[in-house]
Amino acid sequence: MSREKMIVWGVLLFSILLWGLDVLVTYNIGDWSVWLWRKEMINLTGVICLVSMGIIMLLALRPKFLEGIFQGLDKTYYVHKWLGIFSVIAVVLHYGAKLSKTVLQQFFERGAKLQTFRIEWMEDYRSLAKDTGEILFYLFLIMLVVTLLHKIPYRIWRVIHKGMSLLFLAVIFHTIILSPARYWAEPVGIVFIVFMVIGGYAAMASLLGAIGKKRRFEGEIIGLAQEADITIVTCKVDEKWQHEAGQYAFIQHKDSKEKHPFTIASVVNSDHEIRFAIKSLGHYTCKIQDEWMIGDKVKIEGPYGRFSFENSQLPKQIWIAGGVGITPFIAWLESLQGQKISKEITLYYCVKDHEECLVLDYLIKLAKESGILLKIHCSKEEGYLNPENLSIDEETSIWFCGPAAFAGKLEQAVRAKGLSLSDHFHREYFNMR
Repeated sequence: MSREKMIVWGVLLFSILLWGLDVLVTYNIGDWSVWLWRKEMINLTGVICLVSMGIIMLLALRPKFLEGIFQGLDKTYYVHKWLGIFSVIAVVLHYGAKLSKTVLQQFFERGAKLQTFRIEWMEDYRSLAKDTGEILFYLFLIMLVVTLLHKIPYRIWRVIHKGMSLLFLAVIFHTIILSPARYWAEPVGIVFIVFMVIGGYAAMASLLGAIGKKRRFEGEIIGLAQEADITIVTCKVDEKWQHEAGQYAFIQHKDSKEKHPFTIASVVNSDHEIRFAIKSLGHYTCKIQDEWMIGDKVKIEGPYGRFSFENSQLPKQIWIAGGVGITPFIAWLESLQGQKISKEITLYYCVKDHEECLVLDYLIKLAKESGILLKIHCSKEEGYLNPENLSIDEETSIWFCGPAAFAGKLEQAVRAKGLSLSDHFHREYFNMR
């Protein structure tokens, strides 16, 4: 199991254990009835929601220290996405457990209610908190549908997704008023307070546009070149800018409120110039060819990412690029110029045909001077690259940047060899939503 998947399941397990600790010290075996189960299912799903959403808001801040833990911002967004999905599922179950009262009354008689302590001043807000919870249920469902429907343009999704900050503030109110009063004297209450403070801060930072502000640099477009449906954008950046080969950055054009992540397809040279190779895929990227001009100002936020082949000590490496996924490998090759490499490295560049190859002559020159074997794999002539034909063994690490479906097949090939994904397979996630 990959590191990011372990983190997602770890958060869910932590939430369950936190709830279980409260149950263990609160009830006796004889207390349990269908009605208590219903009550505690409401509490359990509430704990999962608050903890997951609190971590989601923390991840949205893009703090530097988390990049080391997650091994890159792209992995952070992967966890962010799946915790969001699981938290919405928990919201549905939370609301479903509440509505189950009507059904259960048809089959089970209510016994005497267990005495529970309540905080007096909160009683005046319970009705409002319940109404808020019902509204949140429908809003979170809409948020989930919007996130999963990739046909909805990013510019629309971005505005809707930013509303998550307001929803989390409403979740805080709902949780404070309706959580069992005993929680605030237990570990679960301490965890709640921590995530409410962190999440509340993140929500305000998002609403005020402060996220990533300290990592923004002014830049200017000094070169534009077109290769098929890919635009090569060269920018001059601030002298303080530094990045490692394989990292990426968010670019915001002066005429747009949107910022999108693109891999940096170069190292920083003495003139402080960096390149991006941007494929025309959606509304934002298709406008670049016609609307971006030399001399335009841009804001570049970053760098982000931990995609570095130097992180592996294995003697053999296979680099695989799918289409525009060649960009981090170009930067890697540039970083190796004038160096003697001790590893056996093969780079597979997978394209439809040779016309789709990006800066092919330059790529061939870089590979030759770096001592790296470059193989251009054209699917139109050879079919798709079969992972089973690759020389994968315990001494080999695979580095991949390309389509998610291809990544899945490579993961299967690594598992089939009985090898660990964390040690032998490294990838970049393209989807940030």
